[in-house]
Amino acid sequence: FAPRTETFVTLPVFRELDRTRFEITLFALRGGGGAMETLCARHADRLVMLPADLLEQVRLIRDADLDLIFIGANVTAAATDMTALVLHRLARIQMTSICCCVTTGMRNVDLFLSGTLSEPADGAHHYTEKLELIDGTAHCFDFGGDFPKITSRRPDRKPAGIPEDVVVFASGANFHKIVPELLDAWLRILSSVPDSRLVLYPFNPNWDGYSVDLFMTRLADSLRAHDIDLSRVVVLEAAPTWQAVVQRLQLADIYLDSFPFCGATSLLDALLAQLPIVAMDGTSHRTIQGAAILRSLDLGELVAKDANAYVKLAIRLAANRGHRKSLAKKIRAQMRNQPQIFDYRGYAKKAGRIFEQVWQAYCNRQSGPGKGH
Repeated sequence: FAPRTETFVTLPVFRELDRTRFEITLFALRGGGGAMETLCARHADRLVMLPADLLEQVRLIRDADLDLIFIGANVTAAATDMTALVLHRLARIQMTSICCCVTTGMRNVDLFLSGTLSEPADGAHHYTEKLELIDGTAHCFDFGGDFPKITSRRPDRKPAGIPEDVVVFASGANFHKIVPELLDAWLRILSSVPDSRLVLYPFNPNWDGYSVDLFMTRLADSLRAHDIDLSRVVVLEAAPTWQAVVQRLQLADIYLDSFPFCGATSLLDALLAQLPIVAMDGTSHRTIQGAAILRSLDLGELVAKDANAYVKLAIRLAANRGHRKSLAKKIRAQMRNQPQIFDYRGYAKKAGRIFEQVWQAYCNRQSGPGKGH
């Protein structure tokens, strides 16, 4: 339960559950102490550190005789210790959620918790799990009070070597999301907005194995192919904290989300910096989650239907400083007004109702015809 994305989106699931109706046990593969872990433990009945041995982990969890286990980790990005653990039947009902950007495909994971705004009409077809939907966006974030102050003051660009009179685009899209189609769209935007800059920070400190040299070579080759001076794109190292990311973004004018695999947590940084975001709609959870967050904030006008519309939207925003200021004002008001993405109390109520519904459905199946009493 370290201060990282998986914790920020899992804490709202249990922090405000009705403790007269739910008994909460947290299981962790490793602990490091710290304020976030302490906060999580305070909102549970117990925190259990699991042993290193996989079979002992399985035995210990099974001995807890759980009705439902909620998997608050990404078990789809790589084959990790948590992935091996989740392959087992650990509780009567096993549920995962948005920590996994795709279906687990695992026989013993029964349910996937998402949101009505975060899934297309045929969303269930993308999952081997049964899809359960919270009303609104699937994402809710709880940073445990570690929240940067929202300010409308933009820092001086001169120390960063950026002229005050140019339009600056920025993106924190992960290295792995910057596919050729996305990079092509970004460079089309730069070509259409004279003297504009693009600031990228694609290296997440929680990931490793980045092929930085190959990425920089591909970027330089693409810039030359579009006849764009290499100095107009700046690639920054990972920021030490997410508060530092927000400060960095306040140098920019417009945030460019990634596609087809769009952002979620990365959009919060841009919203806290009050930047208009250019996003693209999609046809699955991983391609629609960014649009869902914007729609939950009444910012649907910033969602483009396809790549061409995405490029045109970015160019229009670059040309209209007044509209950018208007959007920044709207974003600032929304972020100060307890939006759904930060309403962890409301989120827990919705999640709690779903937990009770799926438990009742499980009990009904167990007591159905031929099951006995």
